[in-house]
Amino acid sequence: MTMIALGLLREAGFRYLGLSGKIRPIRNPSHGNGVSIPTTRILIPFLIISLIAGACYGATASVGWFIGAEESLLPNGRDSRADAVYMATLAALASTLALFLASIRIKTVVSIYSGGIERYSHRRILLSNKVSRIFVRWQDITLVDGRIIDSFQNPGIDIHTSPQIEREERTPHDEEHKIALMAHVLVTEPNTLFALLKRLHENPDDRALVHEADAVELLRPPTLRQRFRAARGRKAQA
Repeated sequence: MTMIALGLLREAGFRYLGLSGKIRPIRNPSHGNGVSIPTTRILIPFLIISLIAGACYGATASVGWFIGAEESLLPNGRDSRADAVYMATLAALASTLALFLASIRIKTVVSIYSGGIERYSHRRILLSNKVSRIFVRWQDITLVDGRIIDSFQNPGIDIHTSPQIEREERTPHDEEHKIALMAHVLVTEPNTLFALLKRLHENPDDRALVHEADAVELLRPPTLRQRFRAARGRKAQA
């Protein structure tokens, strides 16, 4: 129930209450100083642990029924041979899915420089292994737009570009003239990241801010009080 509560808080918009320590200043030989935003690695390990725990329970309950244990772990009214086989099947499926998730490695790093935005993506799923690195100059960006990516209401940021994105460099959410940043998997508050990218795109004079030593502070999200005040203001305007 605690995990569900934390998940619902994230869906309500409270993904990060403060500045993540994983957001760090970087120096690139080609692009100079900037800010690096890596991917969060919580979701897949949490799913694997949950599936393994469910598989252990299903296997234990099924084996306990077949060996005639005095205390059955099967739910009341489900203490039968068919239900024991059903639990064993679910345990096998959960174990298989956990092994599949363990083979998945998806890493994304978004770096912001005074000259543009770089997205590094590494996707390994079973035998498929794809690495992509795209750098887009600010002057080649036509629009910075936010949108909901899927039915889970996950926030994303679209970087529309005038140059064409090569097909081999695209991820599943990219298009010919659009780079998709999966904001919900990055270790930053999505609205804060969106506001910063839009600010740097529309105000060239502000791009030098990412050169400064405290550039990571640009991604510090507003306090809860400020967020509630902003939400009330938008509601009043509506």
